[in-house]
Amino acid sequence: MLLQAPTAQKVELLHFWELRGGQADVHTMKKNEKGVWSFRRPGDWKDTAYKYRVTVFCPWTNQIETVEVTDPYSRCTTGNGERSLLVDLNSPALMPPGWWEHRVPGLTHWTDVSVYELHIRDFSATDPSVPHHLHGKYRAFCRQHLYPNEPRRLSHGLAHLKSLQEAGLNHIHLLPSYDFGSVPERPEEQAYVQEDLSQYPPDSERQQQVILSIADRDAFNWGYDPVHYGVPEGSYSTAPDGPMRILEYREMVQVRHCCSQDVRYLSLHHSVKAGRPCDLLMLCRRAGAACRLAVTLLPAV
Repeated sequence: MLLQAPTAQKVELLHFWELRGGQADVHTMKKNEKGVWSFRRPGDWKDTAYKYRVTVFCPWTNQIETVEVTDPYSRCTTGNGERSLLVDLNSPALMPPGWWEHRVPGLTHWTDVSVYELHIRDFSATDPSVPHHLHGKYRAFCRQHLYPNEPRRLSHGLAHLKSLQEAGLNHIHLLPSYDFGSVPERPEEQAYVQEDLSQYPPDSERQQQVILSIADRDAFNWGYDPVHYGVPEGSYSTAPDGPMRILEYREMVQVRHCCSQDVRYLSLHHSVKAGRPCDLLMLCRRAGAACRLAVTLLPAV
């Protein structure tokens, strides 16, 4: 395991056998002349969790700080990005059937691109034709999970995408789908409006008051506060603790490819989630080095 942290004075690897709770096994990492810290992990750590404990000078506090951080190069995390996970992206368990064989739609000319931007949660969050447990989830794009016994049935959202496809739509542009920090990923930690707002007149201020009271704890955000760029957002997954989010993201992408629609996602490199000094220590270098890119559209693979 490698971590580039040339200014760190000490780095320890905290390994957890449990995804939540439990005590960490602490392992000292070694630093080479290029500022890369390393530790040779055992082969039986697959699907287990880890973090780094970093001792480093923090310019915001003007003192030496010791902080626990996740891996900035994570490909999966536990809920709310609390711990990084050791996953094998080539594991068959994380690939929908036909993942390697399915065809990614191509284009003869870029001028033929037609784009539809959508928010993953908004696509199905209030769709009455979608089972409640899939509202706002990656699998709301997948008929095999929506209606296992009715293969031809479409949700309202999928029927809309089908009509756009028939009209010539060939690209789906996803608003941020990387792991962002403004939404609690576990459903039991999310806040919901408990009041019937339809009872108030349209010009009432009560609706806004109620919604704003839970805005920092509800299930919605655009996601312009990235934390882990290489990790699918967990609030869109049916199982945010564990690697299921990878499988479900790939299922969503594969389904759109099979409908002749390429998928691109929005990646913002000019900001990260705000926090206390040194909270996001490991991400500062990445955000600063990439700030010139501002916004990047990347293929979702």
